[in-house]
Amino acid sequence: MDLPLDLGQLLLIHLSLSPFTVGGAMTVAPDLHRLLVDERGWLSEADFTRSLTLAQAAPGPNVLYVALAGWLIGWQHAQGGLGAQASLAAAAAATALVGLLLPSSLLACLAAHLAQRWREQALLQAFRRGMEPVVVAAMLGTAVFIGRGAGLGADTPLGLALAAATALAVLRTRWPTWALLAAGALVGALGAA
Repeated sequence: MDLPLDLGQLLLIHLSLSPFTVGGAMTVAPDLHRLLVDERGWLSEADFTRSLTLAQAAPGPNVLYVALAGWLIGWQHAQGGLGAQASLAAAAAATALVGLLLPSSLLACLAAHLAQRWREQALLQAFRRGMEPVVVAAMLGTAVFIGRGAGLGADTPLGLALAAATALAVLRTRWPTWALLAAGALVGALGAA
């Protein structure tokens, strides 16, 4: 189901997901995948995975995957030469990024203002405590989504053990993140061999 590109629809998709980026832009990756790949057919599975992978590997914020996915969508749907492809790709990347960032950024500014103003209120403190498991659950859902894309599922004990060991190491040690990434890469490479 490869539907033609409509920048208005692309904007609406990202605007609708923006308020749910509690915990970061990666928390809406499963929903973006469903909407852009499964329902709209604007991106292939491989292109969506490439966007995620490159955003994780590149320095800077991981919201980059949204711009990369938008770029690929625009590039693939442009009619005409290289200039038309680059123009639509840039417009789609900007549309996706603004759509995802603008509402959540405005909401975050409002929340910061209200939190500063009412920091001693019991209701605000209860809200903060209540949001903690929501954020953790959204991040775990995204981790499961990304893990399945990498071939890790419930039937791969190595992947589950690696995830559990990494979670424990993050919680119980002060090991640097690069060391955990290196250890995970080494274990994954040895497990695949």
